[in-house]
Amino acid sequence: MDALSDLVDAGFIRVLVTDLTKIEVAKKHTNNDLEEIGAVGRARFRKLVKRTIDVDLPELSADALRSKIFDRYLKEVEAMFKRLKAATLSVDEVKPSAVFDAYTHGKGVFSREAKKDQFPDGFIFERLRLEAKPNDQLVIVSDDGDFASAVRAEKHLKHLKSVGDLFEMLGLKREEAPDIESFLDRVKDDFVARVNDEVADWGLQVSDVEDAEIDDSTVTNVEIIDMNTYDATQDRGEILVVGRLKMDVQVSFTHPDWDTAVYDSEDKVLIPFDKVSDEKEVELEAEFAMTIAVGDDGKPEAIEHFSFSNDSFIWVPIQESDLDWR
Repeated sequence: MDALSDLVDAGFIRVLVTDLTKIEVAKKHTNNDLEEIGAVGRARFRKLVKRTIDVDLPELSADALRSKIFDRYLKEVEAMFKRLKAATLSVDEVKPSAVFDAYTHGKGVFSREAKKDQFPDGFIFERLRLEAKPNDQLVIVSDDGDFASAVRAEKHLKHLKSVGDLFEMLGLKREEAPDIESFLDRVKDDFVARVNDEVADWGLQVSDVEDAEIDDSTVTNVEIIDMNTYDATQDRGEILVVGRLKMDVQVSFTHPDWDTAVYDSEDKVLIPFDKVSDEKEVELEAEFAMTIAVGDDGKPEAIEHFSFSNDSFIWVPIQESDLDWR
């Protein structure tokens, strides 16, 4: 999951999931647990436990037990896909007639054995099929053989049994890439310049002073906090690096002079009549993705691409004191 999350953060892949898929995953784990502890929901079992080992089990109906287990698993599944920044697709967008047509004619997930348990898969498959596009292949990762059969008739769908197979298809192998830290030390000026360009493109926003604007920024130093590397040298001669960095940034800024602002009692707002301009060095953090070209010897040669992976502006505090304009 860490590796998959890295690829999402790097913009290497994007993850799609249907709302019904989440339910089906939670249901599967719920059923597995109920096979082990389902008897707790029966009064006779609780009486036997009390009589045999003198332990009082809480009174819980079979339905309440199932609901309790299912809700916990659904919450965990939701958290997992949130971590992967997955887009959730609603199966409500699938026409039931499309699923029943596949059932009637033995197509899609019904191409092997048309049993009623496959109807959830039928809706999931039809919803995913709507997302598949000629220039954006969609890969279904599932160890369910029904999906393997279903994609054979689809041009823009592919089936893989595991996340490991996905990494193999992408030509990625998570491993300690050679000499990355020493390489970045050697090309530090270029590295800092690329981070500086990304900061300029990304945009800095002031977090603690109203209506303040960053006029200019210069990255003076960069330090990697943590990183993971993926060997992609098979096809592209590149190493993918995903991680988090810390940077020292000199910023100049302008904001209304709230210290001399006049309070308008009628509108209950502060009205500033002047502006303050200043500069300071701030320490910021950001997630990043970077590709590094390698030579024939497999060693890092040059930074090819660098970008931040954050999904929002980078916020900058500029106040020197504990005073707050609010």
